[in-house]
Amino acid sequence: MNTPPAFTIRSPFAAFLFFLMVSLPSFGEVQIWNTEADFPETCELKPGDRIIIEGGVYRNISVKFKGGGTEDNRAYVYAEPLGSVHFIGSANLELAGEYITLAGLVFDGRPVDFDPTESNQVTTREKGPVQDERSLGGPLKSGGPVMFIENSRHCRLTNTFFANFDKNYSGYEKGLNYIMLRGFENEIDHCHFEHKRSQNVVIFIKPDPKKEPGPDVKRNHKLHHNYFGERNFVASNGWETIRISDSSKQEFQMACKIDSNYFFKSMVNPGSLALEKEIISNKSRKNEYTNNVFDACDGQLTLRHGRDCLVENNWFLGKRSVGASGVRVIGTGHVVRNNLFHEVGGEGYASTLVAMLGGYGIVNNQYEGVENIVIEGNRFINCAQPISLGYDNRRGEEYDDAPRNLTVVNNQVLSDGDEYKMFRLSSDVTTTGTWSGNTYYNSKTQDHYGDIPAKGWEKKEISFELGTPPIVREMTGPSYAGGPQDSFVVPAE
Repeated sequence: MNTPPAFTIRSPFAAFLFFLMVSLPSFGEVQIWNTEADFPETCELKPGDRIIIEGGVYRNISVKFKGGGTEDNRAYVYAEPLGSVHFIGSANLELAGEYITLAGLVFDGRPVDFDPTESNQVTTREKGPVQDERSLGGPLKSGGPVMFIENSRHCRLTNTFFANFDKNYSGYEKGLNYIMLRGFENEIDHCHFEHKRSQNVVIFIKPDPKKEPGPDVKRNHKLHHNYFGERNFVASNGWETIRISDSSKQEFQMACKIDSNYFFKSMVNPGSLALEKEIISNKSRKNEYTNNVFDACDGQLTLRHGRDCLVENNWFLGKRSVGASGVRVIGTGHVVRNNLFHEVGGEGYASTLVAMLGGYGIVNNQYEGVENIVIEGNRFINCAQPISLGYDNRRGEEYDDAPRNLTVVNNQVLSDGDEYKMFRLSSDVTTTGTWSGNTYYNSKTQDHYGDIPAKGWEKKEISFELGTPPIVREMTGPSYAGGPQDSFVVPAE
């Protein structure tokens, strides 16, 4: 049998054309949507497809986007211009494919006469407010108006705006999210969130063990350059801004990166009325929280479940509020490093940096013992109770294991008040671990240091400026709502 000759390209120009054909992305179909009838129940996307939604108001929309693009040739669904597409009534957009970018949409349920300054704080500790009947819309499903479906991959939500979009879900008092994030290696960036009035989470990152691989497979989601604005409807439990996994799936190695986000009053509890304190609730393993700013927030970043997480180079600006907190540590293997805590007013379990009393080996809904933790290079400036180690949550469980094997090095605590207690210790936690290079100083009085650790801390005159924050408001959110330009560039034809 004769073998066909090998394929060769002899002309340099032909070779160049062949290179373009195989290496450059090919543009797929372009669709223009400008009526509600243009939105199908299911939209199958192919590499290079572009769906352009023209500016306008669209009511009662539900679409599942399937298929998608490739790493080099994504599929796009975006508003033209960005920020001009407003959804009202019930809405549900689902990303169920790969390499799909969704951009420039607005889910704003605020009525025309909405007053963000009116007193909207809850009046009880157990239940949220009655939903505002004037609201213009809300999610069709409890997962939220935008949902990343199980096994979605490399999808991106960007330059999208959410505010007071809570009305229509029938199970309102049971709670709903703004975004349900499943799948792998998905991304949310340059989005804006504020005035969520319902219970449950703004962004819930949740694995699906029935339809996705198990706990040892990393999810690798990224949340960056988002703006999380005011949320003053906060009751007891379940009102977090971000939750990564849940108690029943705390062994999942989610490996998410929460980086360079700005939280401004994203939890507001005047007088510490509400019991919820978790702006971020970590309930899984290997997550990283870096370069974020928490500005005037009455809450904390809580390592509630899970292990081996990193909290690094974040700023907590408490503005002297008694509801403000910093980082609460539960579990093992965490690193809390090079963070700035300024004028954080909380005490007890809302102290600036608190490691809880727990039980070693616990992996259920209770408090796992704190051990093998690194606390390094953090700065505490004028905080009401900077460091509390071994705090008892007094929930009724039998906890008696104090933190152990801590590495506490090169931290600085500075105060100029006469009522500040720099330390609170449940016992001598310095019997294990490494303690060295830490300094503390009160410029006004020699008293009120609290339970000074037995070793590793030296009273020494120190002073420092705040410096430059890792992120500022203008670097976050959509380009049409105070954020940077060109964070989403419309693909060229």
